[in-house]
Amino acid sequence: MKISRDIVSPAHCKAIGPAIWLYLYLLRHDGPVVMVWGDAEAKATLGITSRRAYGYLDRLEDGGYVTVRNEEAGLTVYVTNKEG
Repeated sequence: MKISRDIVSPAHCKAIGPAIWLYLYLLRHDGPVVMVWGDAEAKATLGITSRRAYGYLDRLEDGGYVTVRNEEAGLTVYVTNKEG
């Protein structure tokens, strides 16, 4: 996983905040389509509640870091800003 140094900037710190951990978790996957979202794995890996996981996902979407689509299989998450 390669992350731009620009991610450690005041603008990104403000936009991502504590959702940085979910963002890094999502970056573990190769390719633009990360997964059909199920919060169970994220909750277990990060030790956060379902409510917090969805809150972080909303924050990442609002900041333009991910796109979330509601599809038949569930929510599909696409990482849209890997360069920071």
